[in-house]
Amino acid sequence: IAGSVRMGKFQRALVAFLRQHREVLERIPTAFLAVSLSAARDSASARREVSKTVARFIAEIGFTPGTLLPIAGALLYTKYGFFTRIAIRLISKMAGGDTDTSRDYEYTDWNALSDFARQFACRLRESPAPLQGPGSGWRADAAL
Repeated sequence: IAGSVRMGKFQRALVAFLRQHREVLERIPTAFLAVSLSAARDSASARREVSKTVARFIAEIGFTPGTLLPIAGALLYTKYGFFTRIAIRLISKMAGGDTDTSRDYEYTDWNALSDFARQFACRLRESPAPLQGPGSGWRADAAL
């Protein structure tokens, strides 16, 4: 499961999905990617900000994922509309981030993401019993 943080909140659709499927998700191994530009900043305050946002989100939905990775995403200035681009640029400037709106910035640590996925896949393989999830005939170990 993955969701991005915008203005300190995850998407409403993600919240609705997790609430709707919480009972099923609690019975299977889960991994959650918390994508946030704050995760790109290497400071104690940024780590606290990400931790608080994720903790607030988990409390709000009433579901705790089995494993979690806060990870930086991308700043896609060229994909934003005019007003969004200006607002994001201001926020980025205040945070000491990149502000050239003529280009995009990729902050994702793809090696960390690959390691996280590999470790999660290993945990699924080591699971003692087939994992039943959403839908008829779905098995988490068959998705590997």
